[in-house]
Amino acid sequence: MANTINILRRELRPGEWLEITPGKQIRLFGVHELVTFQGGVEEVVTPTPYERVFKIGDDAEYEAAGHVYKGKVTKITAQRITITPRVGRTTKLKMAAFHRMNWN
Repeated sequence: MANTINILRRELRPGEWLEITPGKQIRLFGVHELVTFQGGVEEVVTPTPYERVFKIGDDAEYEAAGHVYKGKVTKITAQRITITPRVGRTTKLKMAAFHRMNWN
């Protein structure tokens, strides 16, 4: 019997997606609207595509008490990403929070 890979695809907000392969990886992708100012007044919105893949053992960012920290991705489930820092407590992030901290 062949191994089954369960890939879950979810849209967080219009233009922001993630694909989750529980126990293996999470892929963040979509189009971010990059806003720049020209001449101090004029606003230019440029749609900018992005894609990032995180696997078990990769570095990722998380936020605690208003500070941004880095740690290793140690677990990926359909609902949460677990990040373990070198020192301190393990953190579990919901998908939207993980995406917000790590899309770029």
